[in-house]
Amino acid sequence: MSKEDGWPHFLMVVDVGHTIELYADFSRQGQGYHQFPDGSRFRISMEDLRREKTRELLRTIWTDPLSLDPALRSAEVTREIAHHLAALGRSFEGQGHEP
Repeated sequence: MSKEDGWPHFLMVVDVGHTIELYADFSRQGQGYHQFPDGSRFRISMEDLRREKTRELLRTIWTDPLSLDPALRSAEVTREIAHHLAALGRSFEGQGHEP
């Protein structure tokens, strides 16, 4: 990785044969790594690797780390809510209520 690439989105701390700890910094500044996805679920045990969901998370970290950025998920949820509110508004208008 070159300096132009910036800091990695994820750091993994591996205690070989025991655990993998995940830390993320989507700012790419390399100064704000936090437990990912949160303080209670950042540690993966070897037993956890039996679960497809855990393996998929690790695969995504390697292949498409930006897709895990919580800010992107927040924007997606906001769009979904806006869509539902617009549909609700149209429904009320269709029932004769004032906009």
